[in-house]
This record gives sequence, C-alpha cells and structure tokens, in this order.
Amino acid sequence: MPYFDSVFQLMKQNVTEEYCIDDTAEKCHEFICQLVESMSAGRTLRGPYLARLELWKRLSVEGDPTSLMGSGLALCVQYLRVFANKPCAVPDLRPYLAMIPQKEREDKSKDFLTCLGFDENSEPDNIEDVQRHISCISAWRLVASPLPAAEALDLANILRRHYIRCLEKGLVTATTTEFCAADGYGILAAHHYFYAAVQQQSSAPIIDALCLLELVLHHSPANFHVKLLLIKLYHVLGSAGGAESAYARLEVKHIQLVSLGWTHCARAAAAGAASRALQLLADTRVFHNHHAKDVSYS
Repeated sequence: MPYFDSVFQLMKQNVTEEYCIDDTAEKCHEFICQLVESMSAGRTLRGPYLARLELWKRLSVEGDPTSLMGSGLALCVQYLRVFANKPCAVPDLRPYLAMIPQKEREDKSKDFLTCLGFDENSEPDNIEDVQRHISCISAWRLVASPLPAAEALDLANILRRHYIRCLEKGLVTATTTEFCAADGYGILAAHHYFYAAVQQQSSAPIIDALCLLELVLHHSPANFHVKLLLIKLYHVLGSAGGAESAYARLEVKHIQLVSLGWTHCARAAAAGAASRALQLLADTRVFHNHHAKDVSYS
C-alpha cells in the first residue's frame, strides 16, 4: 500500500518542514477516519475500514497502537458488524486477527458471534442474514480455542440443521454457476465433524460430513469449496473412488492441473489408485510440455 509506505517513511525521516503532509500516525489515522465518516449509509466501502486495520497492524509491529486507535479486536468486530453480509468479510479479517494476542482473541471470541445479535442457534429468515450469521460463526470459531470432540459434534449438528432448515425454507438459492450463502453452514459443519473425528479417532463423523457435503453439492453444483473438501475427506478415509468422483466434478484443466491436481494425485497412489495417479501426472506433464512458457516458477 503506497500511502502507508510513504507515511511510515516520512515518520522515520522525522520531517520537520511545515507541509500539509501525512507524516505522523495521528494524521494518517485522522485521514482514514474522515474517509470512513464521509461514506453515506447506502454506499459503505470496505477500503477505508481495511485501511484502518492496516494502520493498526503496522503500528503494532513496533509499538502499541491502542492509545491512538483503540483495541485491534474491537476494530475487527466493528468491521464484521458492517460487512458480515459479504462472503469476503472473514477472509478480509484473517491477516489482522493474527496480530491480536491469542489470549485476548480467545477471551473475547464471543464478541464476533454476538456482535449482530446472533448466537449459534439463531435462525435467520432471509439470505442476507444467513450470510451475516455464517460470517459471525466463522469469525468466532476462527479466534476461539478449539472445541472438545463432544462440543465440536454438537456445533456440527447445529450447523447441519441450519442448512436443512434453509433447504426447506427456500433459502438455498444456488444456480449451476453460482453458489449461495447457505452452503457455508454445510462447510462449517464438515470442518467441525472432522475436528471431532480427529479427536475421537473415529471415521463416523467424517462419514456424516461427507453425506452433508454431497447434499450441499447436489443443490450447489458450482461450489468448488465443497468439492475440494470432499476430495480431502474421501482421501482421509482412503476412498480413492469417492475422491475421484469429487475430483472429476471439479473439472480441473490447464494451469489448474498444477495448482489443484496435487490435491488428488498426491494421495491417489496411497489409496490404491496408482494407475489414476500416473494418468494425472502424465496429463500434467503434457501441459508443461505444451505450455511451459506460460508457467511461472518464481
């Protein structure tokens, strides 16, 4: 971000000339706050809010930005409160959550879940609130301490019921080319089934996860997140056939043979599908031979 690079360079140089430039953290923060406050209620942009988080992150590297900007966790919660209706909200927060001390994150993790009045049992009745609910649950679980197996299973079952409820109420609105917010319930549930399976050393929760993911994919055939998770979980069970089915639906081609092919190829041989692994490697080699100039190895 050139603006921040310039501000921090000027701060290091201790510029004393009386120019109207942003050469201190205070001026930078004031400028960003003006951008946030200048936005109309109907057109809220992520950029200024993310800029405030970026400033907090950079200041925290060499000191404590709390006196100037307040708690980093509070800024993250505020961002979620404003943008939870967007699927990108939690991915946007990931780089900044890592800068917050672990104990503070875990102690206040529920703030992410409840910032919009939700809890894990809430039942949103429209698509935007479904996305908000999923964002809040995702952020909560991202910063909270790991759940014991029994609690992970309980949460997975709650999330599965949320997906089924959305299916019954017509809130699953995926098309052949786009997936929908409600898919997030199934994906989150699958992750928690997996966590429980690892702790219990049992395959039963993974089978529950696979059944749910297959249902999600049936109603949302374009959701590549579900397909990748299916490949992973089928291989965890050693089911090369199931993984091959999910991989085929992923429709990997061209450069994706390099970026995604390994998700199946690397495990296929160990699962008893050596011939299929060789075929995938051969396809990738053909791609390299014909398109080497388009592939960057840097």
